[in-house]
Amino acid sequence: MTLRNAIKSGHVKRGYKATLGFASTNAPYSGFIYYKSKQWVVPKPNCGPCAVFTEYKDILNIVRHYSKRGIQLWECYFIESKEEFLWTADGHNTSALGCYFGTVLADAVMITKPIKLWYQLLQ
Repeated sequence: MTLRNAIKSGHVKRGYKATLGFASTNAPYSGFIYYKSKQWVVPKPNCGPCAVFTEYKDILNIVRHYSKRGIQLWECYFIESKEEFLWTADGHNTSALGCYFGTVLADAVMITKPIKLWYQLLQ
């Protein structure tokens, strides 16, 4: 199945992902997951799922909350998860209700295009 057909059938959805700057691997990261543009990424073993947003206005809450430096927003594709919690290998978990408004949990994410915010355009 092509990506276009997967989107049309509803298996893959379009959304937005926030990452934190760039690590030494030259890859943006979030939740200890390193992303590479146009490649599918899944959570590490015993961790998951990933947090994404379907609405642009909702992901802007992250920019408002955190320091502007280091935050990068992306257009993305994702496969929605049936999970109701985010968790890490150390056993810490957070209900999706405890996340930012509009958070959607995803089993896999592909970042595609960085989104320039107003303050990034001034740099």
